[in-house]
Amino acid sequence: MLFCDACDCRARLNVYLYLRTYFCYVLTYRMPLYVMSGKIVSFQPVVHYNVMYLVLIGIVAFLTQLQLLHLLRYHKTISILGATLANAMWDLISFGFIMGIIFLGFTSAIYLMYHDLKDYSTMATAMGSQVQIYH
Repeated sequence: MLFCDACDCRARLNVYLYLRTYFCYVLTYRMPLYVMSGKIVSFQPVVHYNVMYLVLIGIVAFLTQLQLLHLLRYHKTISILGATLANAMWDLISFGFIMGIIFLGFTSAIYLMYHDLKDYSTMATAMGSQVQIYH
């Protein structure tokens, strides 16, 4: 179950500590072996591990926020927020669907116009470039 008790928080904390320890191990013990072997060092594994770490920590933080909102559901203001979101759920889903269609339309148009450029050479890179423009 998503919302348990203090045991759940300890489990998430253990996941966080394990991930941090593992990534520190990779960066401190495995990367110097590449340097000592005389090969050209690529930091791509470090970047990959860092991205994985940040995504997993984001998931842990999101689940912790959900648990906090679940614990505060008896608070008057938080219950009003929950009721408002529950009432607006269909409208929010409709908005997300329409915005997804518009986003894909703009991405397709940008891809068809600028597919010769590196940032728009595929639909996936065109979507990524479009998200970076909005960010």
